[in-house]
Amino acid sequence: MEGMLQHAAERVSNSEINLQDATIEEAIRLVDSTVNLCNKAGLVLHKWVSNSREIIAAISKELRANAVQQIKPGDNLPTERVLGLLWCTESDSFCFNFEFEEHPTTRRGIMATVCSVYDPLEFLAPVMLTGKTILQNVCREGTGWDDPLPEDLKITWN
Repeated sequence: MEGMLQHAAERVSNSEINLQDATIEEAIRLVDSTVNLCNKAGLVLHKWVSNSREIIAAISKELRANAVQQIKPGDNLPTERVLGLLWCTESDSFCFNFEFEEHPTTRRGIMATVCSVYDPLEFLAPVMLTGKTILQNVCREGTGWDDPLPEDLKITWN
């Protein structure tokens, strides 16, 4: 049994399927083989979600994520959390939702704002660069943690 599971795991992990180029049928087969492999090992893969309604329909309701268990034709696909990021399944894109707390315009306030953005894949790097550059300049100038920003940096920050 262990040898069979090892062989199946290697087939799934070494799959030649590029999921961006995969057909719906190939993706469904990959989901089925992965679920079956994990079932044989006593693991239940659940909370499945996809950006394809056909793939969602092929997955049994009890294995689907809550948001897609009762999906009907014409319903919008949900936005799901994936590894801490928001994935808009309808458009198959990551989205970001910001609700910044008000902080004083000081080195400490800028640090708090810049560090409050969770972006492990650095999708927001071009946007965040301004705040990080201001923080770098403030540190370089030796501005204290609670001292007000120099006027030129305050204008750039706002």
